[in-house]
Amino acid sequence: MPRCIATAPDLQALQDLDGPLIYLNGPIQGADDWQHEAISLLGDLAPSVHIASPRALQFKGAQDAHLIWEMAFSKRAAREGVILFWLARETQHHCSRSYAAQLRFDLGEWAVKSQAGLARLVVGIERGFTGGPYLQRRFALTYPNIPICRSLRQTCAAAAELAAAPTGVYPQTLADLFVPRFTP
Repeated sequence: MPRCIATAPDLQALQDLDGPLIYLNGPIQGADDWQHEAISLLGDLAPSVHIASPRALQFKGAQDAHLIWEMAFSKRAAREGVILFWLARETQHHCSRSYAAQLRFDLGEWAVKSQAGLARLVVGIERGFTGGPYLQRRFALTYPNIPICRSLRQTCAAAAELAAAPTGVYPQTLADLFVPRFTP
């Protein structure tokens, strides 16, 4: 089965998906194009898994349409697949907005859903991401079921393994990828 790479705002691609989906959630504005690298890595690691990237090639305006696309694809990945969060460091500052504000909201929302068994997540935190050490400690204490990774390659490998596992299961082998857990 050929892999589908869906990008915003194409909602039609959602109806054509059959099998696991990895949704790439993370900063776009102010961050390097980490999604392109993740797609390449996942193509090697999990060639039969579908990938959804909210980084649009030619998307201008229509923020509501973009948000609807993000919500539809992340819900689909939650049902059958994985939501991959990459907390990329800021590379270009925009004074008019807080960096990664939407990411932080999404991460909290999906972490709670994951704890309730409604989604599977993998979280990677790039060195230099503002608040990264705090988030790592907080996840270790509050959401020990969610793997926390140190590199994009490691995050993609964990997501590929998780996408191949039966829905609702976090395989034990993912424990090798976790950042050492915080001990109070």
